[in-house]
Amino acid sequence: MAVIKAECELGIPPVVRSKAQFQRHALHRPPAPQQGETFEEAHLLAPAVEGKAGFLREEPLDGAVAVAQLRERLFHLASRAALDIEVLGWQSADALLSAGLLADEGDLFSLTAEKLVAAGVFTTKGGTLSANGRKLLDNLEQAKTRPFAKFLVALSIRHIGKGVAPDVAAAFNSIDALAAASEAELSAVPGIGPTLAAAIKEWFAVDWHQEIVAKWRAAGCRLADAPEPAAAGLEQTLAGLTIVVTGSVPGYSRDGAGEAIVARGGKSAGSVSSRTDFVVAGQGAGSKLDKAVALGVPILDAAGFEALLTGGPSAVAPN
Repeated sequence: MAVIKAECELGIPPVVRSKAQFQRHALHRPPAPQQGETFEEAHLLAPAVEGKAGFLREEPLDGAVAVAQLRERLFHLASRAALDIEVLGWQSADALLSAGLLADEGDLFSLTAEKLVAAGVFTTKGGTLSANGRKLLDNLEQAKTRPFAKFLVALSIRHIGKGVAPDVAAAFNSIDALAAASEAELSAVPGIGPTLAAAIKEWFAVDWHQEIVAKWRAAGCRLADAPEPAAAGLEQTLAGLTIVVTGSVPGYSRDGAGEAIVARGGKSAGSVSSRTDFVVAGQGAGSKLDKAVALGVPILDAAGFEALLTGGPSAVAPN
């Protein structure tokens, strides 16, 4: 009953899909990731244009395939790894597309209560905006000020997932700075390298990608990280240090630990390398912890992290 109620609210007829509908869905479903590919590379970067760099989204397609790909990209950009838009699930994306409200993901932040009601999406039986409709608009408003790294994931640039996005955002803290950087400047940044640098330049060379950025900017998306409050009295105890946080650290949100590092002059990186100074391992730490052990990178628990923030490297140096 809960599923049927949600479908009615979204304007989706509460009927079971026919066998033919399921077959059409399977036909247009993007391929499963191959070895070495991320989800966004396999599912979000179609249509496939084969070349040395792999599969790139160079031209938008028409018809059912394009709709299926756009639905996948909407679902991806709404994920916690990207813009964390809670209400924008699979059914919601399907309803918005069926109603003709989105030509591409660039139109997402231009949604209004009037547009939703006029299209009969997220409405009550009385024809007014539903509670979920209001929540969607609230989610979108909140998403406009997400950290720049989150927007980088949302844009589905090849090779930029939640792991490397913080490294890119730390080096280029706005969409304008990233777009203006040369391939040589991008390649020189630790954690980026020539393959990712080429992918970034290729992405910005596509006109309809730039149109998405322009639409989001016009709708009020920040697309940049605000200057950190270094002059607000916080001692720069981590200046020049690169720190990776993995797992859940008590007392900090998903992004809070990284923000605490940057506010004290450090770099919060998304991947572990020989250039990493410390790894903070919280509950549920995974492969990053394993790599830190293999490379001999110093590992801190939550208490060690607090000591590092307060006193810098000397506060956690071995006795």
